[in-house]
Amino acid sequence: MKKTKVSHSHRTSNTDIPPNQEDEVEEEHHILRLPNRIVLEFFCKIPTKWLAQCKCVCKSWRRLLSDPHFTKSLLSRTPSYLLLRDTCYLKSLVIFDFEKASDRNMFEFWDRPKTEDDCLTKLSGDRNALISGQVIGSCNGFLCIYNDWPNPWRLYIYNPITGESLTLPTPEMKCSFLCGLGYSPISDVYKVVMFKYPSEGPNNKREVKVMTVGSGVWRTIGDLRFNVLGDADTNGVYLNGFLHWIGESCTDSVSIFAFDVENECFQELPPHPSALKIKNIEIFNGWLSIFLRRRGVISVWVMKDYGVEGSWTKELEIEKASDSRILMSTNKGPVLMLRDWEIHTYDLGTKRYKWVPVNGLPLVFQEIAHTPSFVLLKDIIKG
Repeated sequence: MKKTKVSHSHRTSNTDIPPNQEDEVEEEHHILRLPNRIVLEFFCKIPTKWLAQCKCVCKSWRRLLSDPHFTKSLLSRTPSYLLLRDTCYLKSLVIFDFEKASDRNMFEFWDRPKTEDDCLTKLSGDRNALISGQVIGSCNGFLCIYNDWPNPWRLYIYNPITGESLTLPTPEMKCSFLCGLGYSPISDVYKVVMFKYPSEGPNNKREVKVMTVGSGVWRTIGDLRFNVLGDADTNGVYLNGFLHWIGESCTDSVSIFAFDVENECFQELPPHPSALKIKNIEIFNGWLSIFLRRRGVISVWVMKDYGVEGSWTKELEIEKASDSRILMSTNKGPVLMLRDWEIHTYDLGTKRYKWVPVNGLPLVFQEIAHTPSFVLLKDIIKG
């Protein structure tokens, strides 16, 4: 293990240090010499907004938070947060700390200045107006963003934590499309997949294009063999090396279609019996899931064994949810809900809602499940 040595140019002589501060200088020196595995455990417990500032503490920590092996290990241990993109006026991105919000003390909240909220971490803007674009894919801390201003339209890969962005070559298409950003753990590459919908063409063919991030080349891998259900915002949902859509096959049967990022092909997964009533697939507590609504009740069904028919299980029900939608949940604690554009938690035991006041919450927003990542773009680019 390489040890970081404090240079003498940064030391202060004992005559300049008060007795009660001399131990602090020595203690700081020992912190810098901790093994990486101990620093990793330490960093895993630090909120994202403070962890970003750790890069400025010393050169040793700055190197660690730029090292590809360390940042990937940190990513695997980082919990998911809720990323909120303001779709109204400010076009900003904020990270919402679900755990802190659900445990907050109401009396302490009302004593805080109304200009700040420790549940929200506002991310800095981007000169290329990436934040004003639409998020059409999210995977391992990276966002795929579509921006139609200024013309011509562009696609970007963006890390909102590091502020880095990569402009992708624009494929030749003058029509609407659906998109997804996925990762192959086998080849350790990220890929963007896009469905092309030409207004004219023989048999109304819909090409599927794929780009390996960093290659700069769009490849046509064939034609889409199913009709994606949903609207223009129905983009691929990533889970464990696959991107997922709900679609209708040529035999008019509804299934979940999973795109294998490694092998670049589609496969059908067994749908839920009520698949005809839904158009969107979700990720709930790490499982592929669907949300069914009936008479003001939201039922969350999850596929406990991926790809296994008959493994669909009702995970929970949320009552009095006519004007609500699920934002996020964890394996423990309440479910985070949005009711009339205000944050609430729903207790599964008492079946009661609790209003969570948040200062600075966007009036209208797009929510994205997001795992903050310090992995640099240069470390994911593969030809």
